[in-house]
Amino acid sequence: MRTIEFYYTYLIFNYSWLETKNMTELNSKKKIGLKKIKNKLLGLLKQKSYKEQKQPLNRVELKSTDGTLKPVEFKSNEEKTYYFVLASNDFLFSEEPIEEILRERYQYYKRINLPLDFWLIRSPKFLQTLEMQELRNKLDSSKSYSAIVSTDEIFVRWLKLRLLNVATGKFAGPTSVIPSPLGSSCDDK
Repeated sequence: MRTIEFYYTYLIFNYSWLETKNMTELNSKKKIGLKKIKNKLLGLLKQKSYKEQKQPLNRVELKSTDGTLKPVEFKSNEEKTYYFVLASNDFLFSEEPIEEILRERYQYYKRINLPLDFWLIRSPKFLQTLEMQELRNKLDSSKSYSAIVSTDEIFVRWLKLRLLNVATGKFAGPTSVIPSPLGSSCDDK
């Protein structure tokens, strides 16, 4: 049985795609399939037990300075859970359409007025912590790595399914060990 997260993720990405396409271009099977999934999702959301379990998503606001988006500095010591997918730069930027995936996600958030809660980080600093030692041991030290970090666990699960050859994980931040959850080793150079 598929989970509600599967239906939610499937709907978000297909409906954002559908809004950019003419509905008449789609075959009738695709339309019927999406309607069934939408109805299934709405039925699950109406169940009282699911509503009680649902936690609000933590979002991190971004501000624009000089036309670029940067994360707003944390005003408190409140820890957030960050989820990530990690892959080599060659894989992410050459073999996968990561630019297209992130652009579509950005456009979707912009269309429904949600603040961005995902970032692409080259050479992430959190990877150098003791907490990530086991993951670092599995990586090829001759390659450089990038991560897509988000506070939305469902988005990271979808990326794992979409990209396949990536490592996933999570961490809490900011902490004394990870003072800058979105920091990059490239910033030091």
